[in-house]
Amino acid sequence: MRRPRALPFDSLCWAKRVVPAPKPITGAVRGLLAGNTARPLRYTPENGDFVIRNGGEFFNRPLYGPNINFRVDAGDLPEFSLYLPGHGGNLKLGVSAAGGSKWLAQAAEVVARYRPGRMIYEVRDPLLAQGRLRIEVLTAGRGAGFMLQVEAHEVPPSAALTWAFGGRQRTQGRAQWRHRMRSGAGLALLPGAPGRMRG
Repeated sequence: MRRPRALPFDSLCWAKRVVPAPKPITGAVRGLLAGNTARPLRYTPENGDFVIRNGGEFFNRPLYGPNINFRVDAGDLPEFSLYLPGHGGNLKLGVSAAGGSKWLAQAAEVVARYRPGRMIYEVRDPLLAQGRLRIEVLTAGRGAGFMLQVEAHEVPPSAALTWAFGGRQRTQGRAQWRHRMRSGAGLALLPGAPGRMRG
């Protein structure tokens, strides 16, 4: 019986000849500095806060509860999502006045400020005339919950705060249930009285 002829190692590595070595696709390693980014920095540090004017992101800034698995997802715009665990619903804020109504996320100018543990918004819009709303959100000190404060500064007498909450989903076994959307209207913002509403 004849022995098979031994082949050189290079001839056994056919892939080496067929597939070329990968070429670098990312370029050189560069630090993530202001001059090295392809886009401008979105958030500006201001007195210990992170600030953005007319940002477009929802739910990108979580506010955590006190060592429990609860959080409020805030963002660049004043709309909030609750995590209980599981989706606990969304809270939307709006304003209505003699000139119409809109959600605050659609306002002409929204300045969002993240301060550790809280979000602060300043909202201006033609519906508020020369006035503005200041909104502050933070989680409760105990348990699952959050606090929301809305201050109205120099708003017209016809301005009213509106809100909608809904979308809670919870799975228990195989059944899934949802809360219906609830909304409130007619909470009138009292001009010149920050934090006071009648309704």
